[in-house]
Amino acid sequence: DATGTGNTLTQPVAVTDANGVATGTLASTAAGAKVITATVDGTAIDQADTVTVTAGAVAAGTSTVVALPDTLSADGGASTITVTARDANGNPVAGRTVVLAATGTGNTLTQPVAVTDANGVATGALASTGAGAKVVTATIDGTPVTASDTVVVTPGAFSATLSTIATSTPTISAAVGSATITVTARDANGNAIPGLAVVLAATGTGNSLTQPAAVTDANGVATGSLSSTVSEAKAVSATVGAVALVATTTVTVVPDAVSAAQSTVSVAPGTISADGETATVTVTARDASGNPVAGVSVAISATGSGNTIVQPVGTTGATGVATGTISATATGARTVSATVNGVTVTQTAALTVAPGAVSASVSTVSADPATITAGGAASTVTVTARDANGNVIPSL
Repeated sequence: DATGTGNTLTQPVAVTDANGVATGTLASTAAGAKVITATVDGTAIDQADTVTVTAGAVAAGTSTVVALPDTLSADGGASTITVTARDANGNPVAGRTVVLAATGTGNTLTQPVAVTDANGVATGALASTGAGAKVVTATIDGTPVTASDTVVVTPGAFSATLSTIATSTPTISAAVGSATITVTARDANGNAIPGLAVVLAATGTGNSLTQPAAVTDANGVATGSLSSTVSEAKAVSATVGAVALVATTTVTVVPDAVSAAQSTVSVAPGTISADGETATVTVTARDASGNPVAGVSVAISATGSGNTIVQPVGTTGATGVATGTISATATGARTVSATVNGVTVTQTAALTVAPGAVSASVSTVSADPATITAGGAASTVTVTARDANGNVIPSL
């Protein structure tokens, strides 16, 4: 008989021979010391012998790799990697060198400091700053172990510094343009963080902000949009999980096309004299939202005759304004209008041209008839008051 497990005992095939000898055999799949005993015709022999069964060669299929815990944060912590070397029969194999490996990036692998112990075990550790699933493998004396284990590294805490906000376009047109705002949530190691709520904000007025419809996705991304009716630079910011990002992005809203209805024409003063006085014509170019439109050309015109119009020099300024002047030598009402970049402004302005001062040389006196009889019928004397341009002057 033999102690232990996994034994195969072949009993003697015959009784003891002339020398009192009978032989059998022992084989075993289980490593360990085997104490062999015998009985002869039912009598137990006091003497016993021991056979030591050693482990076989390392078997890739029965050796194991186990990682605990199987989930880590990228902010810190480590998983203990336990490798157990076994032979084909599952016996632990001592004295073997183990080398660990892991997929992914940002990993710190601590290799076992010693060969496998009496239980076939060697331990190392895995830490990582890179989020993701890490497949941990091992070789034992250069033989790859078939089994592997997986450690999932989750993102760390949200970093307001490393998270980003970006716009799809730096410039949009008022009322008709829109910019997509992309926020990417990251931890201190730059890993994307899913599942966080994002809220956008923007400076200025007239803004329409579309908030992200969902929390950050697997890439840490959430998107919204910005449009505005007011032309100006907008600083767009975000809070992620109620924490404000350090970074902002800027969207500049520029005026849209010139609007005939929103643009204006004014004249000051509203009344001038015909003897050289001028009125200033102010044209303000605006888009449909009322934003001033800079850099567009303006042309002024007016009804009536005898007009002298000085057109604006250059294009409209930052406030959308261009100015010219008008004077006239002929009295009467004028309608002053303008075109802006070829668009006729709907609004017009009224100007009245009054006569100038009485001109002694142009005013007239006439008598009809020119000859009369003394004591007879009278001659009608007509005085016509005119200014220097020949305009009739009433009410004198």
